[in-house]
Amino acid sequence: GLNDRFYPLIISEEIGSEKPAPQNYTAIETVHPNSQYVYIGDNPTKDFVTPRARGWLTIQVCCHRKRLEEVPPEYQAHRMVDSLYDAVLFLHSEYLSPGAKFEGLHKTTGPV
Repeated sequence: GLNDRFYPLIISEEIGSEKPAPQNYTAIETVHPNSQYVYIGDNPTKDFVTPRARGWLTIQVCCHRKRLEEVPPEYQAHRMVDSLYDAVLFLHSEYLSPGAKFEGLHKTTGPV
């Protein structure tokens, strides 16, 4: 499952905030400074604007297909996929070297 590849998973409501509040992202950045981060979500209205502005790679799982012309560019994800499985495949093929692991949804090893 997800916990095998991503640890820890951060859920904004569990740390007392809501998206797109910056404290969701600074919590991870503080624990894992100077890293590359990935945010996976499904709602362009609130999921991608803050991590994108902070330089994170953003991936939209397209369960809620919203027409892109209705979403300002800063609210759009960098990459759209059809399922969480496809997001993991994309990350594995593009960002993970053999044996690498994401921790806190940030890349710890592998090519840039």
